[in-house]
This record gives sequence, structure tokens and C-alpha cells, in this order.
Amino acid sequence: MEAFKFARLNTPVHRLIPLTKLLFVLLYWLTALFTFNIPVLIFLCLLSLALYPLANLPYRLLRTFLMILSGVFVIFLIANGFMYYKGVTPLFYLYKWPFTLEGLIFGISVCLKILSVVLMIPLFTMTTTLPKFMAGLAKIKLPYKFIFTLGVAMRLVPLIMSTYADILAAQRLRGHDLSEMNYFKRLVKGYAPLFIPLVLTMLRRTSDMDIAIESRGFGAPVKRTYMEEISLKPLDYIALALGIVIFIGIFYFLSQYGGLTMITK
Repeated sequence: MEAFKFARLNTPVHRLIPLTKLLFVLLYWLTALFTFNIPVLIFLCLLSLALYPLANLPYRLLRTFLMILSGVFVIFLIANGFMYYKGVTPLFYLYKWPFTLEGLIFGISVCLKILSVVLMIPLFTMTTTLPKFMAGLAKIKLPYKFIFTLGVAMRLVPLIMSTYADILAAQRLRGHDLSEMNYFKRLVKGYAPLFIPLVLTMLRRTSDMDIAIESRGFGAPVKRTYMEEISLKPLDYIALALGIVIFIGIFYFLSQYGGLTMITK
């Protein structure tokens, strides 16, 4: 998926060190996860969207995310509308079950939570190289095995996507085209010729990687060095100061106007 691939550009966001971006993302995600305040969640979504031009990232990257999430959002809105335990204001009835205003508002806040978290992902993954990210984690003295595992997991997502695309193209050349199958036929025999080679290919690649890291002395009791050197620059100090001011302002707003929910009892 394109949103997980590094874009080799020279923008202010790309020039920030990984630790600065990681701290900003953590503050952003924590704020989004621990509040149900709809105006704050909308502000977080707009904030992340405002950073896309600064990182020179096209908004079309979000098309796939939004297509997948649209179905999830509909389910959440319907489920919360009918099942929210604090719902007292019915908007309409389906047989004898009320669809409440409070449930609808809660469902909207949950959808905005998910959307705000997702919108931030490309801003980190597409502006940060994996070596710099791993060097940044080492800078804060995290265990190397944890850093390596996290780095491999991040590298695995685009690798799986590219491998799946290659297998899909190869099977299409052999006459196995999913676009010409109906939904039921895809479920019965459409995906098996794609996922079985994908699983076998990934197992073979992980076996090769295991041999490669063992041959390079993985886990040896020596002090490791990194190709990338991480140090704070003036741009990082400016970004950190702006981020801290923004999130202090958000927390002050939440403390004054309600941070956990917009729905009154």
C-alpha cells in the first residue's frame, strides 16, 4: 500500500528527526483515544490534513483508507444508534428498538477517533526511513531486539502488499482475474490461488531472513553502531514547541468544556 512506503522528498516534515515525529504522533493519538469531544476530534482530523501539503503528500493516499473505513463507520453508527446504553432521545424506531440521538452522537465520536488515528499514519510512515526510525529508538535506549522486531514488522506490511500485487498480476496473466468473478465465486475459489502462494512466499522469505540475521551475528553481546546519526536540530525544537503548545491548548479546552464525552446525562 502506497501509504506505508517512504516518499523520498525534501520537506520540513521529512527533515524532522523520527523522535520528534514520534512524540507528536503519540501526543496526537493519546488525545484522540482518550476524548470523545467531537469538536476536538474534528480539530485533530483537520490538523493532520493540514500537515499533508507541508509534507507534500497527496490526499489521494486516503482513498483506500476511506473506502475501507466507510463500511466500518456505517456499522458503528447503526450499532451505537440502537444499542448505546445512555440513549434516551429516540429519532426513529425499527420495529420496537429506538435509534437514539445520544447513540448517534457517540457513534460519530467513535468514527472520528478512528479517522483521526488513521489520518496520521501516512504522515509518519511516508516521511521516515526505517534506518532513521530504528536509530531514533536506539537513541532513547530501547532494547535492540525490540527495535529490530518493530522495524521488521513495519517493513513487512509493504513487503506483503508488493508480493500480493506481483502474485495477483501473475495469476491474471494465467487467466485468473478476480474482477470478472462475482462475490460468491471470489469467496469460493477466487482468493485461494492468491493467498496460498502469498503465504508460501512469505514463509520462504522469513526463512531466508532468519539465516541472514544469524549469519550476521544477531544477538551478539557487542555495542551496536548505526548508519544514521540522530540529533535535534533547530527545526525539531520549533516543531516540538508548537506541538506542545497545541496539545496543552487542547487539554486546557477539554478540562474546561468536558474531555470525556459531549453527551450530557
